[in-house]
Amino acid sequence: MNQLLRLLVGICLRRLGPQDLPYSIPLLRGLVLVAVGLQVLFSLLLRGEVAVHRLLLGVVLTLGLPWLVLQWRQRRARYVQTLTALVGTGILFAIAMAPLLWLSVDMPPPSEGTPPTPRQAFVSIAAICLVAWKIAVDGHIWRHALGWPLAGGVLLALGLFLLELGIEQVLFPVALQ
Repeated sequence: MNQLLRLLVGICLRRLGPQDLPYSIPLLRGLVLVAVGLQVLFSLLLRGEVAVHRLLLGVVLTLGLPWLVLQWRQRRARYVQTLTALVGTGILFAIAMAPLLWLSVDMPPPSEGTPPTPRQAFVSIAAICLVAWKIAVDGHIWRHALGWPLAGGVLLALGLFLLELGIEQVLFPVALQ
């Protein structure tokens, strides 16, 4: 476990790539279960309920989009290690995001014409920084998985991130207040 954490942190720091992870389907399965468990836990703590349909969509997109991309680029053999890197680093980012989610639980939404409170500003800026870092790390993973330059990997990671948001918004629209 310590070795896995070191490898995932190394990927987050862009010192290692998915090829440095073991090719292990049981490890990947375990990481997917941990990621789903974290999603359930965060949903229960923040909303008091679990939106099963959103959870299932997240799992399908997490497993399906990398498979489609690797299939398209004829790199299917890299699926397990690429997905292990994406899911494993995603778990680390989810854990890093947890305190920000906790801080935002009872925070009122910003209102037009009034400046944000210091807490609102901190949570917003920190969350944007974490999301940007996650996209950079995902881009780094994709770069290694596809043999592309870093810019191509980051653009793919950003595109997949926006695609996931778009699909979720189309299927489960959120009313703006």
